[in-house]
Amino acid sequence: MPRAVILTAVAAAAALAVTSAQAETNPPRCYGAASRDFKTPCHNPKLRLLVKPTPGAALLAPNGFCSPDKADPLVCASGALPQQASQTVALVGDSHAKHWRGALNVVAKNRGWRLKSLTLTGCPLSAAPRNLPEPAKTECAQWNQQVLAWFQAHPEVSTVFVSELAGGTGAVVPAGQSKYKTEVAGYVNAWNALPPTVKHIVVIRDTPKQLDVTPDCVETAIRHKKNAGLTCAFSRAKTLDRDPAVDAAAQIGPQRAQVADLTGYMCGKTLCYPVVGGALVFKDKTHITLAFAETLGPFLDRRLTHLMLSWRT
Repeated sequence: MPRAVILTAVAAAAALAVTSAQAETNPPRCYGAASRDFKTPCHNPKLRLLVKPTPGAALLAPNGFCSPDKADPLVCASGALPQQASQTVALVGDSHAKHWRGALNVVAKNRGWRLKSLTLTGCPLSAAPRNLPEPAKTECAQWNQQVLAWFQAHPEVSTVFVSELAGGTGAVVPAGQSKYKTEVAGYVNAWNALPPTVKHIVVIRDTPKQLDVTPDCVETAIRHKKNAGLTCAFSRAKTLDRDPAVDAAAQIGPQRAQVADLTGYMCGKTLCYPVVGGALVFKDKTHITLAFAETLGPFLDRRLTHLMLSWRT
């Protein structure tokens, strides 16, 4: 790679890191998901033309912070230090679980939690074999068994957050059965295999998927000084896939499995928005940006407060 290209990429990444740090410590009023807060409406006209980060810069951004554990290569950790944590919780799933780490890190910081992440791209926590080429298919099956064994060895973890890509290639479908029901059953069976020390499973409902043309549309809107969120909005009905994990939670029942649905911070009744409150929502076609995920943190935390009311009964 030419030196000039490398320097440009490094400079862009450095600039993005500075931007992210500024956004975290001193965000504009109503930035990101706060602009769609249904409880406390917030409007800041100064955000109308803001897009942070840009689509190109977003591709260079990492997921939420997570420190590898040399003694336990299956996990990485964030949040409170072990000796200071009020409790340890876990995040489990594929890359769509991983992109929620930015939001959960905000929750963990607020609640004094230690967050352990167990994620593998393309591989949710499911008993249904994945429709993947080898060796990824076998690796996913092995990882699922390792995850179940990990929870057996860590009875201190009573709360698990799960999320996954909905509407992708999915599970291997037995003859005569539907793909969707196969996936629902795969999640139900995997979660039922978790030890009884896991008392609460919180399903974070999967996100919509932007269109292939959306990043170019956003870049064009930026150049022409248009409101990118409104100009490049796309159909909710066509881009928000039904999430089998949500139906799996309903089958298990609210005594153990509940759903946190934050779609309303990305979409209205008919449209989803690639920019919300000046924050770019999508990193690529299906993943949300770290910048936007962090703005969702307080609202995921608020949803958890509601869910946890039933945990005490």
